[in-house]
Amino acid sequence: VTCCVMLVTCCVMLVTCRVMIVTCCVMLVTCRVMIVTCRVMLVTCRVMLVTCRVMLVTCCVMIVTCRVMLVTCRVMIVTCCVMLVTCCVMLVTCCVMLVTCCVML
Repeated sequence: VTCCVMLVTCCVMLVTCRVMIVTCCVMLVTCRVMIVTCRVMLVTCRVMLVTCRVMLVTCCVMIVTCRVMLVTCRVMIVTCCVMLVTCCVMLVTCCVMLVTCCVML
């Protein structure tokens, strides 16, 4: 009887061991899938970082370009004002010359 109990116990232990081995294999496969997923995520993250850097550089270039354009616009506005003042002075001078001419006639 004792021997039968021991044999049954041994069979139960063997089945338990098989279940544990299968469970371990499933866990290992799951771990491999997780590692591959992690690698893909890391590559994606690196690509996103490079893209972000490129976008930041592009943005900085655009900001500098915009500032240059604004400065250029200000210079053009000042130049235009100077030209308008010059034109007014020339018109006044012309009027004075015309009045003088009329008086002389």
